[in-house]
Amino acid sequence: GWKPHQIFVYPRIPEGGNIPGKFPSIDAIQPSAGNLTAYYSGVESPYDEPTDFMEYIVPPKMHVGHEFYNKDDRAHNPVANILFALYHVQIFKPEKVGVGLHNRIIRDIALRHIPAAFFTLGFTSEPYSLGVTVIKDWQAEFLTLDEAIALEVG
Repeated sequence: GWKPHQIFVYPRIPEGGNIPGKFPSIDAIQPSAGNLTAYYSGVESPYDEPTDFMEYIVPPKMHVGHEFYNKDDRAHNPVANILFALYHVQIFKPEKVGVGLHNRIIRDIALRHIPAAFFTLGFTSEPYSLGVTVIKDWQAEFLTLDEAIALEVG
């Protein structure tokens, strides 16, 4: 949550990244102009009762930034009340040829037989790619849903 409610909060995910525009103007959002899209405030997420109006997924080693616009004629300092949840992630490694240890669970998640949450990093219109991190640091690979559904299971 944020206070005071007069301050517009514009998240930058990752820090320094663009804030994508919204229809009808697809130009990047300009917090310094007080654009009326892509912000939230203490109205949507009050300081004393934070909501999930704006929920971020912040992977390891990523910095998230914020810009602020004060629509009031008095000076204010933004104050945040941030709730964190720590998610433990298990990397599933598919075997594209033959039956692999995780193939069945990967396939069942892709077919929606097993409920699973899918998160977007950054903004849905301009998601942030973890390409290098996933391949190098996590030693994992990407699959399309079609590839996941086509995995061999025993």
